[in-house]
Amino acid sequence: MIRLDLEGSPTAAERWAFELLVDLSRLLPIHPASPGGIRGSLTDSAPGALDFTPGKGVIHINRATLKQVVELAGARVEQQTTERDKHGRIPSAANPSGSRRAEAYSKVPTRRWLAATRVRTAPGKNRSR
Repeated sequence: MIRLDLEGSPTAAERWAFELLVDLSRLLPIHPASPGGIRGSLTDSAPGALDFTPGKGVIHINRATLKQVVELAGARVEQQTTERDKHGRIPSAANPSGSRRAEAYSKVPTRRWLAATRVRTAPGKNRSR
């Protein structure tokens, strides 16, 4: 189980991205008032650092990773545009990262698997079921 109260003063977007990754990883969220569970902690790691680093009862998450999740899954650029086609949809040309999205999206399942694996094997995790 993992706690959804992310440590490290997350922005609303970072909190959303963290909760999305937890949801995609199929980890069970635990209520903040409940004892136990793995804690999530934001880190400002150097470029090229690991996205997720396990610790004793905690999983450290790189802020840059959450920013990437927001960019891809949140479609931030698309949501900010006022352009619409004749059907009211946002045209792909309105998103400068549209051509990169398909390539980058393929990394999301890998990140999901990595996050789930690292949380499941984090030191201090209660393995009794």
